[in-house]
Amino acid sequence: MLKRSNLIHLGAHPFVLLTRLVRVFSYLAWPVLAPLAKIRRWQIRDSTSLVAVVGSFGKTTTTRAVGVALNCSTVSGRNSWSYLALGILQLERNQKFAALEAAIARRGQMRRYARLIKPDITVVTSVGSEHLLSMKSLEGIRREKSEMVAAVEFGGVVILNGDDPNVLWMKNRAVAEVVTYGFGEQNSVRASDCRINWPSGTQFRVHTATGIWEVQLGLIGNTMVYPALAAIAVGMSKGIQMETILTRLKELKPAPGRLEPMRLSSGAWALRDDHKSGIETIHAAVSTLRQIEAPRRIAVLGDITEEIGSVRPVYRELGAELGEVVDLLMLTGRYARSIGVGARMAGMPSESVIDCHKDIFKASEILGAYLQEGDVVLLKGRFEQRLRRVALMLAGETVNCRLKTCTVKGLHCESCAARVKGWPANVTGI
Repeated sequence: MLKRSNLIHLGAHPFVLLTRLVRVFSYLAWPVLAPLAKIRRWQIRDSTSLVAVVGSFGKTTTTRAVGVALNCSTVSGRNSWSYLALGILQLERNQKFAALEAAIARRGQMRRYARLIKPDITVVTSVGSEHLLSMKSLEGIRREKSEMVAAVEFGGVVILNGDDPNVLWMKNRAVAEVVTYGFGEQNSVRASDCRINWPSGTQFRVHTATGIWEVQLGLIGNTMVYPALAAIAVGMSKGIQMETILTRLKELKPAPGRLEPMRLSSGAWALRDDHKSGIETIHAAVSTLRQIEAPRRIAVLGDITEEIGSVRPVYRELGAELGEVVDLLMLTGRYARSIGVGARMAGMPSESVIDCHKDIFKASEILGAYLQEGDVVLLKGRFEQRLRRVALMLAGETVNCRLKTCTVKGLHCESCAARVKGWPANVTGI
């Protein structure tokens, strides 16, 4: 880990120290900024309609989609404490709409954020295993997130993922109108006939009470249809014409590390989904990979976060799923053995399951010799593991950063000076 003696090396990358200071500021400044933001919210209550986006997964893409549909500013990525307060303080009186992403890590946070934002519309994307260790159960997670639903007053709108039973449960806490979205026929805004046009995007039909439309989306897979449906529901609730909403959504591109296609020097493609690695997001990414037509499919799987229950059976089941989808499976995280066992039990040849022992450079070297024109390699792992370095190496970029973990949020490997310069040998993580 990073020691005091290594700080001099950070001079080559002052952004690292800056982000640490900003993180501390986020907590320390909250008692000052929150009251100011509440005053600002009161000042713009009649002129600016605020959309709050909450959920375990999909918040950032959904917030971006809502912002595109409404043609308004967004606060995403930086989604807690003082960042939310600053987002509200920066709103202008003449802004008609704004969308804010709100994230929690422990009990009691969402109620504070709800009192601050006072949303006119709340969108809930999902309830999953993220923060399961601190919240103890999915019921605890949904109860915490539902505080933003309860905060929407009569006359507002609550927009729920109707395919997620834990999200749909929040309907019980709503006093405002409830609109649901998803693939199920019971939803108010429903998608059907979804098909991937690799690597350009996804086509589907959207069904509403007023008609059926063909949608062209620049995002990849069924998982990314949900943010578009939520944005459509928000836009419709604000009286925006469907044609206008769909034209705007057509320009939406993937956020970094969220099912993001990347062309490699071999002519193959990387499908980067290296920002989060909850078990639900892994299943979603593998399902997306299954839908992509390619000569060969490869998966590089890193660490999995917030394990659910007894991990070995879960990971063997995951391995079996991967064994049915991919031609080559490379494991760079914990529980590689259990996942590999599951893949081989599904009939995958032993030589096609490679345990890289957490060495992403070994994975890159093997892939460099293996990949051919048109192949698709899914990179799936948690943000701190920085699997995006694999994609950069395979794209011909210089990567000398050998950190095992990097927790600096807001810093992408593409723009990091240490990616090329590297770190001292005794620095293994920051």
